Amino acid sequence: MQIHNDIGALAHYRHAVVTIGSFDGVHVAHQRILKKLISVAKEIQGVSVIISFYPHPRTVIDPDFQFHMINTPEERNRLLEQAGVDVLLTLPFTHNFAALSYLDFIHLLIKHIHLHSIVLGYNHNFGNNREGNTQNLMQLSENYHFNVIEVEKQLVDSQAISSTLIRKMMYAGNITQVNALLGYAYFAEICIQKEIAYNQTFQFTLCHSSKIFPQKGVFNVRMQQYYAKICINESMLTLTFQEEVKDIVVKQKYNIYFI
Repeated sequence: MQIHNDIGALAHYRHAVVTIGSFDGVHVAHQRILKKLISVAKEIQGVSVIISFYPHPRTVIDPDFQFHMINTPEERNRLLEQAGVDVLLTLPFTHNFAALSYLDFIHLLIKHIHLHSIVLGYNHNFGNNREGNTQNLMQLSENYHFNVIEVEKQLVDSQAISSTLIRKMMYAGNITQVNALLGYAYFAEICIQKEIAYNQTFQFTLCHSSKIFPQKGVFNVRMQQYYAKICINESMLTLTFQEEVKDIVVKQKYNIYFI
């Protein structure tokens, strides 16, 4: 996957099939959009392009809100690449950018990108005051000669999937539901701080404090080939393995997967 931070870098890509969004979590509904994006691009021998933003728009529009991500940008990019996306354009999200109307934003895309199609989820809105939507794009598409493809709502257990819902469930510790909505086991990078019980229990910290994490409780996780439980309370995060371990290193970083 090619990653760019300058929209001008996309000028040489022909027949771009584009989708727009933060894609935090790359969850099951995102995956459906990506599947459509990639399949259309392959059909026309074009390129699949995601246009995303950094920092997350919520942190700019509402800086007082305590926002936690499902994925770090690096984790998200890795998931997008694994899905088969050709190009990721990450645009800086500023107050000036947030003030762009949806029409100005589309003009920006048309100016710099050989736009073949735009793929959007059923409820996706963009631009100042979130006025841009599929209907508006369809009105523009005839004049500017691009296609608009809407991906229908994705449900799991009768629930519409969204990053916001996943964050709420993860914070509450509803791991089974989180993993079902993500389509994979939620993971986080931790750093082992010290050994508490010889070869079995360790204190750890999160490597990325911006990631969503359960508020409290005891949860089953996997780390490397080992199965363990993490205990989350106000004073300490601990990791207790179901068997003795020999190769866990203090001050080392590891990924844990909630199961």
